[in-house]
Amino acid sequence: MGRLNEAAAVVERIGKEIGVATANKLAPHLDVSSLSAATGALSLHDGEIPVRRSGTGTRRLLAVAMQREVAKDVAVTIVDEFEHGLEPHRIRRLLRVLRGKPPEAPSASGQLILTTHSPTVLSELSAPEIAVTRKMPGGEISVSSLPDSLAYLLPRVPEALLARKVIVAEGITEVGLCHALDEAWTSEDNGASFAYRGVAVVDGDGGTQPADCAVHLCSLGYRVALLVDSDGKAKAGRAKDAEVLAWAGGVCTEQRIALDLPLEGVRAMTALAADSPKVRSLRQVKDAVAGALQVLPATFGDEPREWVDAVDQKAFRAALGKAAHEKGWFKSIDGGRALGGLLADNWEVLAKTPTRDVLDRLRKFVSDG
Repeated sequence: MGRLNEAAAVVERIGKEIGVATANKLAPHLDVSSLSAATGALSLHDGEIPVRRSGTGTRRLLAVAMQREVAKDVAVTIVDEFEHGLEPHRIRRLLRVLRGKPPEAPSASGQLILTTHSPTVLSELSAPEIAVTRKMPGGEISVSSLPDSLAYLLPRVPEALLARKVIVAEGITEVGLCHALDEAWTSEDNGASFAYRGVAVVDGDGGTQPADCAVHLCSLGYRVALLVDSDGKAKAGRAKDAEVLAWAGGVCTEQRIALDLPLEGVRAMTALAADSPKVRSLRQVKDAVAGALQVLPATFGDEPREWVDAVDQKAFRAALGKAAHEKGWFKSIDGGRALGGLLADNWEVLAKTPTRDVLDRLRKFVSDG
């Protein structure tokens, strides 16, 4: 019995290291419900409760912990569906222990191979530790290392690597815009959301990075749409295998929307700019728009919705879009959502505009396949 107690103490110790909390000291006892020649009569107990009656996560943790203890330093450990039955904090602890990070096991060696569909697991890993496995159109299985250029996705949107299709957005404004359109289209498409269709949206971080991100995601077998400005900075031509959705006219998102919204939509966009959390005062917005128009701020009154009536409408639209972009009034998830809401509210009126052309193509990308 002494050796059995010693074994129970070892299991308790390694279980504690890996995140298993027990109510009592583990001990070997008779399990009267398991008396059979097939299963044996002795089992590990937490007080009066057999450990086999613990939750899935606890049993998995203990099994992995015991395997690790037996295998010691040089071994290959394979874990399928690593996250099964485990809470996020236990996933993180288990990964830390199995990877041998100090102070848990500074001298550990060997190899851990795991499969996962969990963003939590991916967020704890680095790019060199990840291989993306996908079934290609011809039926063959592709296994590819994750490029370092996509490492920034792991802490931000690890779920993108678990999607079938990815929308790489120019920046955070476009991410918010896509979220708003997702909500609007879901209500029209019988609940078929982006998530239902296996679509994720990622922030490309501006400049040439969105195109580079799209290129590397395509190389891993993902279907990719690149939603970017058409001002030339994005270098969208690099993303040859992605569907490039660029606003017409060499303009940014805010400019294109301001140019294409109906008059009431422009009024609403002006009011949203004035209410932006990034704006300290109404005068700040008034000065920026007036400066873009090269008119005196006094041209405009205290009601932003009426400013468009004080000058040439086309010129005002261009000035509003330019100022909004340069001052970053909509550069946030909520700001993008606000613009997306305007587009959804004016969907039918936007028909046959450059904005609607891009969004129709985006919607087709989301819904196809």
